[in-house]
Amino acid sequence: MSARQIPELIHAKGNASTGTIAVVSAVVRQRVAVYRAIITIASPAVTLQFQDTAGTALSQVLQLAANPAIVLDFADNMDPWFFTIAGVGLQLVQGGTSNVGYDIYYLQQPGAF
Repeated sequence: MSARQIPELIHAKGNASTGTIAVVSAVVRQRVAVYRAIITIASPAVTLQFQDTAGTALSQVLQLAANPAIVLDFADNMDPWFFTIAGVGLQLVQGGTSNVGYDIYYLQQPGAF
């Protein structure tokens, strides 16, 4: 499936090796909905979790071996994989110091998803 299915998607990309990686900044009265994600991990092995910027877990803690890749493609029903409450952003939290690369496609808008 192509990202053209939802033409309004915003693309966040980057690399970081800190424990908490800010992906999408918070905007007042706006929610973040993640529709697609590609995550790569360098060596050594780490744990990784999607969270909102208030620290609420959006996924389980993922146990990742060295050098894996995670791909969350569009869900069959086109619903987001994760979404935050209004007024908070999105972050990745890793347990370790490995370099984490990410490409995340999301919408940030008011209202229910």
